[in-house]
Amino acid sequence: MTSAHTLRQASHDLGPLSFTLGGLFLPETLALAAMISPERDGQQPDWRQLRMLAGEADFLGARRASSTSRVLSEIFKRLRTLDQEELDRLRNGSRSDQQALLWIACCRAYGILGAFAAAVLSERLHSARRWISPRDFAAFLDDQATLVPGGRLAHLTDSTRQRLSSVAIRMLREAGGLDFQGQLQTMPISAALHGLLRAQHPADLRYLPGSGA
Repeated sequence: MTSAHTLRQASHDLGPLSFTLGGLFLPETLALAAMISPERDGQQPDWRQLRMLAGEADFLGARRASSTSRVLSEIFKRLRTLDQEELDRLRNGSRSDQQALLWIACCRAYGILGAFAAAVLSERLHSARRWISPRDFAAFLDDQATLVPGGRLAHLTDSTRQRLSSVAIRMLREAGGLDFQGQLQTMPISAALHGLLRAQHPADLRYLPGSGA
């Protein structure tokens, strides 16, 4: 069972809840990441210019302009959490490394998602209850809501709560954290990526089931 201390820590920084727009957006994110020019001396990419290029390239195809803008906003929100070395590995790494990095980016960008990953996934991976479903995320939302009476989560509509839960588990599945039966599984990453995270962001390893923090 998730400790009350862990839940209290998580409740302080829920972050945006806008991941309900879609899933992991892995192909779209990789295509956009390929447009990022390698930077020197740890400089971050010119995100404004990249946003313009993505729009001019009709990046998301036949979507409506408003939908394209919202999807791009979410993808950029995630990419901006990655440092230059992580962006390089996102562009050039194995598919499993790409999935793991994008899942980490989502956990950083959306506090409630990161809190769920840190508090629930590793514990469940090593238990007899390895099936993870939207009900588990919904239960986590309920736990969080009780810690902040009157907060955002306490005022979610049923439809928003269901949407948050279903999309969160969809993202976990697309990141490789669930098998085809819906059981939690280790998210394998290369020794190089594990070493990079261990050196630069060791706490973020807790977002990856089985990787250890």
